[in-house]
Amino acid sequence: MAIAVPSPLRSPVFRAWWTALQLSNAGTWMQQVAAGWLVFEATNSAAAVGLLGLAQRGPSLFLTPLGGRLADQLDRRVVLAVTLAAQLAAAIGLTLVATFTDADPWPLIVLSCAGGIAQALQYPAQLATISALVPPEELHTAVSLNSAGFNLARVLGPAAAGGLLLMSNGAAICFALNAASFALPLLVLRRLPAASAGSRTATATVRSGIAHARSSPPLRRLIVGCAVFTFCAAPLTILAPAYAHALGGGPDALGGLLAAFGAGAMLGAVAVVRISRRLGRGRVIASAMAGYAAFGLVAALAPSPLLAALPCALAGACWLGVFTTTNASIQVITADHLRGRMLALYLWALVGPMAISGVVVGWIAGLAGTRAALASLSVPLAAYAAFALARPVPGIDAAGPEHDAADLQPVP
Repeated sequence: MAIAVPSPLRSPVFRAWWTALQLSNAGTWMQQVAAGWLVFEATNSAAAVGLLGLAQRGPSLFLTPLGGRLADQLDRRVVLAVTLAAQLAAAIGLTLVATFTDADPWPLIVLSCAGGIAQALQYPAQLATISALVPPEELHTAVSLNSAGFNLARVLGPAAAGGLLLMSNGAAICFALNAASFALPLLVLRRLPAASAGSRTATATVRSGIAHARSSPPLRRLIVGCAVFTFCAAPLTILAPAYAHALGGGPDALGGLLAAFGAGAMLGAVAVVRISRRLGRGRVIASAMAGYAAFGLVAALAPSPLLAALPCALAGACWLGVFTTTNASIQVITADHLRGRMLALYLWALVGPMAISGVVVGWIAGLAGTRAALASLSVPLAAYAAFALARPVPGIDAAGPEHDAADLQPVP
């Protein structure tokens, strides 16, 4: 029996770009796992791992909105070329540090921050480019495929890193492979159509984009909900080195738990589009938040890495449901000349709280223990999920761009 190929993958350009990005994502996951393990091995501190997470994701607190403005004002291919090249350079630097030095935590943190700066400016253009490669009716499927690919990388990258870290100088190998992984997207970038350039309008400012999001109930709910979810859900993966250690495991357990999380997310991507069409995107987002609160609690209290694998996988499926559906909702209801900035705010709500929660929960873990700190996050997440289910915003399920006149007015 023939296997049906999702319609976006029938496009040669989308297929090539999608493949290149997933290889690069796998390399990035290898790098993050390797850097996290080196820092934890050197310091034996969950707080230090949280600081590394802040260095990797903290730049998004300040630079992602700027990345959205660049995506709406400049040719997105140029933005992507510069930022991908910068991440390649940071990966080469990490390779040299791990190969020729004792891998002191501070150079690792500084170089990770440099890569994080480039990522913060890259992602809005990368996400906005998807809409230029597929027709509108295939956008949700394309976004889901993009998330499925990202989470396939989340399976392969950590699993490979877990194995490589058992080898001599395995971290340097992880960093070198990540550097090599940027070559393919830089080559494929030349095949993207000119339509991937954003609209170069004088009103494409960060302030007007924020004003538009604040005036839109569905966008406001989507972005705030994403921020709450990220703060409560991300520490399970950010503090994964300390979490695996608390369960009595080493690098192999770390790679296995992150791979289980990614595998669940990848499988969740298969069903999320169909479920969203039946239940509505808003209800899927809130239900997935509630599911993550439950499965994250079970994972935090599991007595061993083996018994933590299944709840981690189920939590990964819920993670995918929240972010894929939020991403698709924003893209569907937003006009093209606003899309870069709205996706930048989405990414800010995703990565910014992730950076803060890694430091805060890492500090709490140092006082109360890693498992207790992770378990405590289920309470506020469950409360917000209950609120979102009780107070739905119908505009989240709209079939097309909402009225965007707010963006056309100058902001004093």
